[in-house]
Amino acid sequence: MTIQTADTHALRGRNGSTAAHPASQQDEFDDDPARRLSIHLKGHMAEVVRRLADRSGMKISDAVKASIASFEFLDEQARRGGQILIEDSDGRLMKVAWPPRSPQ
Repeated sequence: MTIQTADTHALRGRNGSTAAHPASQQDEFDDDPARRLSIHLKGHMAEVVRRLADRSGMKISDAVKASIASFEFLDEQARRGGQILIEDSDGRLMKVAWPPRSPQ
């Protein structure tokens, strides 16, 4: 899965692979607060994004944006000394380890 978001272009090769390269006129985007970003997700991570989008009724790009916003919120709370707790369906609290490990 390739997600393309304002100063990159996704290219698809003959074998179906994708690569991103910076836009040739990058300077024209300097005053634009909205920026494009291209990421390539393989296998499990691509499926996770699709599943999150499907469950929430969002487009894939919106699910990625919501994930980034959630990460930012949780990270800010942890940096301020807060704890991130999840309450399971039985009412038990579990502490979330933060920062998360990078997925393999």
